[in-house]
Amino acid sequence: MAMNGPLQNLSERGTGSIRSNRDRSYGGLSTTTSAPPSVAGDSRPPSRGQENGEIDYKKPRIGTAETIKSDEWLDTQLYEEAMVENERLKERLRKADDELSSSRSQLDKALQMNSARNSLSDVDKREKRALERKLSEMEEELKQLQKLKAENEKLKAENRALTRVVSKLTSNQSVTATKAEENGKDDSPQ
Repeated sequence: MAMNGPLQNLSERGTGSIRSNRDRSYGGLSTTTSAPPSVAGDSRPPSRGQENGEIDYKKPRIGTAETIKSDEWLDTQLYEEAMVENERLKERLRKADDELSSSRSQLDKALQMNSARNSLSDVDKREKRALERKLSEMEEELKQLQKLKAENEKLKAENRALTRVVSKLTSNQSVTATKAEENGKDDSPQ
């Protein structure tokens, strides 16, 4: 198993077997240790704290070229993944901003239309009240006209009746005058 990081060097020197796994979701480093294998040709004495398979983290370690390349590749890979994720999030943010501005403009248009309707509604209400007043005035005038018509018909009927009476009186008077003339001729000496 290939190991990443400066901890791989320890395994290669035979001072201990360490597995290093980068947890990508947390970006952390987890290590496990096991007893150091015996490596032929390693005449160095174990460092303090390594007798029991423990690692002295205070002691500086130097990585091999392969380890450094592996670390650089892993760092590059993580960087590229982070950049891709950042771009994806930036695109989502741009879309959300576009949707927000679109929603705001729609809301502004709706509010303007609503205020226009309200102002038209106020004008319509005033016009409606004015028309209702005019209608009630016209209804009142119509009632007065009907009363005047009825009174006019009554006066016409009275006028006809008076005309008949006058006509009868006139004809009676002319008949009486004619009789009186006839009587007056008859009474006159001849």
